[in-house]
Amino acid sequence: QGELTGSTIDSITFTEDSAADARNMHRLVTGEIREFTAQKRFQQKNGDLVWVKLTVSPTWQVGSGPEHYIAIAEDITERRRAEEEREKFVALADSSQEFIGMCDLEFRPLYVNAAGMKLVGLDSLQEALRITVPDCFFPEDRAFVTQQFLPYVVRQGHGEIEIRFRHFKTGAALWMNYKVFTL
Repeated sequence: QGELTGSTIDSITFTEDSAADARNMHRLVTGEIREFTAQKRFQQKNGDLVWVKLTVSPTWQVGSGPEHYIAIAEDITERRRAEEEREKFVALADSSQEFIGMCDLEFRPLYVNAAGMKLVGLDSLQEALRITVPDCFFPEDRAFVTQQFLPYVVRQGHGEIEIRFRHFKTGAALWMNYKVFTL
């Protein structure tokens, strides 16, 4: 872990986040708000940035203003990086004409791009989220997919097969090169 560059919140706050901090502190000092929570960046001595969820609350002295401030900073760097990677993935997937989707380890969809939904006859992401991955295949292929292929993918981290997808509206068979990766 890197060291932070100073000993006060102001001295370690990344320059671009300082104005928002100043506005929040002004609102806190004037009593407009009782506390604030913000996601912001702290700068380490080596120049690296650490994302934190900062919550600041005052302790009040009877008859006057705030006596002290209590600041709690939770390191959310990894969560922010994961969110940024997900946003990049979704932007790429949304622009693709290929079927691209994500599911959990119980094979419930979390995301399907518009091209994928159109390809298999689903009208909305809400509709896609109500199915499971095995629902995309013909009944005679489901046992192979659920008992052999997907467990193989979970063990190996990836897998690829040619298999028929089922069009949800017409029932037509759609031969696809099905590539699956685990994260």
